[in-house]
Amino acid sequence: MELLKKCSDSREKQREDLLTQQSQLQETSEETQRRAAEERDRFMEEIVSFNTEFNLLVDRRTVEENRARAEIEAMQKEEDSLNEDVDTQQEAGGSHKLSESRESNSQSEAINRQCVS
Repeated sequence: MELLKKCSDSREKQREDLLTQQSQLQETSEETQRRAAEERDRFMEEIVSFNTEFNLLVDRRTVEENRARAEIEAMQKEEDSLNEDVDTQQEAGGSHKLSESRESNSQSEAINRQCVS
């Protein structure tokens, strides 16, 4: 009889220990989940901040249009420079080849304008 009582007491103690462990593990799990959620929120805030700072959320079409405009402007500057060189050479005497060159430049400028539109 006493042996049964000892076994019963031992099992009750084990049960209490297991319930305590379960409670502690549950608290640890909840704390870990809370920390993970906070970390995920902080990470998302940092990503949004980074994207905003470096304009990574800008519409691709706008970016491409800006690049095309910059390239066209560079080409127009180059064309102006070439036209100045042509004028300088024309003053020196080679008028026929220079007029052909200007026609070619005008055609390329018209093509560039069509690409932008």
